[in-house]
Amino acid sequence: MEKNIFTFHIHLPEGIERVGQPIILGNIKELGFWENPIVKLHQPFLENSTYWRSEKISISLSNFFENDDIKYRFAIQVPNKREKIIFEGNDDKDNRILDIERENQFAIWKDNVITLNNIQDYAFVDFIFNSITSYNLRDK
Repeated sequence: MEKNIFTFHIHLPEGIERVGQPIILGNIKELGFWENPIVKLHQPFLENSTYWRSEKISISLSNFFENDDIKYRFAIQVPNKREKIIFEGNDDKDNRILDIERENQFAIWKDNVITLNNIQDYAFVDFIFNSITSYNLRDK
């Protein structure tokens, strides 16, 4: 069974943790079938309050046909609201498609009725630059 490893990176508005826990939900078991928040995001660097990422996630690709897409969206799980989930974007047309050719999936929160975007920094550039080696220069 072929498994690939993915890490999700996203810019979220500063202070988003006051709204709830950033998560990822998607249409496969490893991403909770749109209902069960398995993948939680965290802030890896104290000096950057808008950069969040997941742990490495192992996803089995052998169950998918060539024309199938792995779809996902970032969301905020709001505590004390009967596990309310605020998805990015406005509806299913804002679903993202996993790029199975890339280990790192980069994104910026898609606004919805709750406007959250106010991102002023460039953590992705720092992350990508610091991850470059002579073996992965072409990919990065």
